[in-house]
Amino acid sequence: MNLKGIGFLAGGGVVGFTAGVIYATAVLTKALEEALLEGKQEAKTAIQVGDDINWESDGMLMFPKPKQVLRIIDSEEHGKYVFVDGVDTGIPYDQCVKE
Repeated sequence: MNLKGIGFLAGGGVVGFTAGVIYATAVLTKALEEALLEGKQEAKTAIQVGDDINWESDGMLMFPKPKQVLRIIDSEEHGKYVFVDGVDTGIPYDQCVKE
């Protein structure tokens, strides 16, 4: 089959479609690679019980020295919170910085 002839008869549709598929595949591949890299980085920096963390709020560290994580609670209703030594309230997980 002569795809060049079909592309010409269809007004370049086959060529345009093929180029679109190739472009979409490249874009999706790049997005997947970035997501995998981000996932690996998150796993590397995931906070766990026993880790030393600091609380970052509005770009400022809230503790003069890092504090040890005592427990982590993940609630569907309230989200994920970290509890540390010497602090009575939970700290939002996404505001914690692993030291």
